[in-house]
Amino acid sequence: MNWNNMRKMNGDKYSQEIIDGAKTIVCKLKQNPLGWTSIGYPTDETQLPNWFKELPFDDTLMESTIVDQKINNLLGVLNWDLTAETQTANTFDDLFSFE
Repeated sequence: MNWNNMRKMNGDKYSQEIIDGAKTIVCKLKQNPLGWTSIGYPTDETQLPNWFKELPFDDTLMESTIVDQKINNLLGVLNWDLTAETQTANTFDDLFSFE
């Protein structure tokens, strides 16, 4: 619904409207005047409009919800401590420790 509302607010007659049952990709947003936490765009949209590209995307939150969650879903059953093993500080410390 946020995509459709933004289309109307920007007078966009060219971008696809999202209808019931349409597949979308949801992007998380930083705090904004509209109070929205996310906005989805149609997977079939070939050209994202400028008004969409200028939105305040929350890259960190999207990374954690998309990438980290997918990795955790795939590898979590192995009971590995992925957080500790993937920290760059740990790798750096291991490389330069003199024991």
